[in-house]
Amino acid sequence: MVHKAFADGRCASCHEPHGSDREHLLRSDDGSMCLSCHKDQEKATTPAGGSVHPPFAKKDCLRCHVPHAGTEPRLLRKPQNTLCRTCHADLTQKLAGREVHPPFRSGQCTACHSPHQSSQSHLFRDVPGRVCTDCHSLVPGRVEHPHKPVAEGQCLACHGGHGGETTHYLATAGPTLCTRCHQSIAAKVTGPNAHTPAAQGLCYACHEPHGGNRDKFLKDEPNALCGSCHADIAKGANVHPPVGQGECLACHDPHGGAAAPALVKKAPALCADCHDLTDQDLRAKHGGAALTEAKCLGCHTPHASEKPGLISARTHPGFAEKDCSKCHVAGQPPGPKSTLAPVAQLCVRCHDVSKAKSASAVIHPPVKLGACLTCHTPMLPPVKACS
Repeated sequence: MVHKAFADGRCASCHEPHGSDREHLLRSDDGSMCLSCHKDQEKATTPAGGSVHPPFAKKDCLRCHVPHAGTEPRLLRKPQNTLCRTCHADLTQKLAGREVHPPFRSGQCTACHSPHQSSQSHLFRDVPGRVCTDCHSLVPGRVEHPHKPVAEGQCLACHGGHGGETTHYLATAGPTLCTRCHQSIAAKVTGPNAHTPAAQGLCYACHEPHGGNRDKFLKDEPNALCGSCHADIAKGANVHPPVGQGECLACHDPHGGAAAPALVKKAPALCADCHDLTDQDLRAKHGGAALTEAKCLGCHTPHASEKPGLISARTHPGFAEKDCSKCHVAGQPPGPKSTLAPVAQLCVRCHDVSKAKSASAVIHPPVKLGACLTCHTPMLPPVKACS
């Protein structure tokens, strides 16, 4: 490519023909002589909030351009991807190990940025949202519930302009990206009882990140969303009503809860939302036990069961026959206070697991201490050991 003034033989446009105090007989110390022809750049003004490329602000045109002829478009000194990185090399370093935005990877910086000045920050060619939608036309336009950053064209609130985490070029990894704005759920997704996708920052497993026609940008109805991962929980002749009605959120918090697995409350307080634990008929069905302190999930499966009352398919001998006297004092309501002996002594009456099988055998510390309930629930038999 040849500079038009040079091609036309108008050397005096840039050079003093007879003599000059400047090197190469230049007419000016800076790019002022360039602007005498490139008046569109000279007249352009930068409004408040806009930005100017530092070499252009200093009229240092030859920082990026050659004066007479070159092999690159617009008389650039080097290919665009090389030229910009001579000053912005730190961007390449920052993106090491991350997914790189294709225009940046291929060096097409001017796909997003104006090389001289802009009415936008960071020399953007247009409002960032419109710059992005020039290529990303799949971002939903009209939806009932648009994500606020999308509606405001603030794509860079979530995405890295040059690259980022995952193929979506996210600004940060993990749940931090979403919890920066959604602070009310931050403690839930980082807590010990967090929903696994939420803890891993896979918010888009359930939510449309740009917006949708459902409340909270959900990808589907809540029961269908839960069922896409938890398809087997409703299998059984007897189904817990909330499960059958698709009301998963009656018991679970989708981000994280007070108890595992992401329960909104611990049992029995959770169960008491629907069941009156002081009801005499209900207590009678449980042998008169004080249900306000019961461990409901020790006997009942929370979703579905082949047995009436959602009783687990596996039950401890005696419990299955409703004979509590094997472990509890006859005539007293079953519970921790009515056991025939302390747990450490009670369990070994039937189970000899605390005895070493050989001189070199190592006994699991909870077994040695008789803390059987650390691992087991007393109403269910132990799971068959792995071979």
